[in-house]
Amino acid sequence: MAGFPVCPKLSLEFGDSASSVFRWYKEVKPGAAELGDSGLASSSHSLPSSTWTETGVEERVYTPSNADIGLRLKLHCTPGNGQRFGPSRELESVCPVEAGPGTCTFDHRHLYTKKVTENSFIRTVSYNLLADTYAQTEFSRTVLYPYCAPYALELDYRQNLIQKELTGYNADLICLQEVDRAVFTDSLVPALEAFGLEGVFRIKQHEGLATFYRKSKFSLLSQHDISFQEALQSDPLHKELLEKLALNPLAQEKVLQRSSVLQVK
Repeated sequence: MAGFPVCPKLSLEFGDSASSVFRWYKEVKPGAAELGDSGLASSSHSLPSSTWTETGVEERVYTPSNADIGLRLKLHCTPGNGQRFGPSRELESVCPVEAGPGTCTFDHRHLYTKKVTENSFIRTVSYNLLADTYAQTEFSRTVLYPYCAPYALELDYRQNLIQKELTGYNADLICLQEVDRAVFTDSLVPALEAFGLEGVFRIKQHEGLATFYRKSKFSLLSQHDISFQEALQSDPLHKELLEKLALNPLAQEKVLQRSSVLQVK
């Protein structure tokens, strides 16, 4: 969507994104005007639909403008490791750029988070993404979010907004709840990695938790994921609580069905 960053998923072997070369192109449709050698606009109706023109952006992330609406995008990547380059690869978007929703509520909050904090400060963001498995139920559409248009609950649409909002906070730590595994792998990791963050994921039942940290400030030394249900039944520390729950079988059943998880880094 116009105004929202495009962050392709990148997988490199023996290379790193900082040493790689990126070039973005946009489609030139038949009938578009093109400047010839004389500097005059000439009709390009004879150009094939697969003709591309450089956008001038040579970074991993590209944010389409309103001028790109209706056009497809292409990324040309030459992987490198600081010493040499590998074979180039290209990726073309399947669909053209669509119009964005205009000004979003988080745009005003981004005015206060334009830059990453200094090393002596930490900015933290916590966010419940609303897992797709919950957003697409009849209860969600008719009771929880009746004010939302159906398209606004679609995952593809929401992912664009989530990526832009989270990256715009320039946070050092991002704690996310109700994260779909596919969203973590295919959407959040590419988007936040491009802005200097690395993430870990813990699945619960239908969704999970994700924590991202800024690599320039933090290093992951260890990870301890604590399941409330497992800890309650196996940790001697909670023996007294478990015994009291046993006095009320109905309450015990409901508590042990909880899938709550704590991520400790």
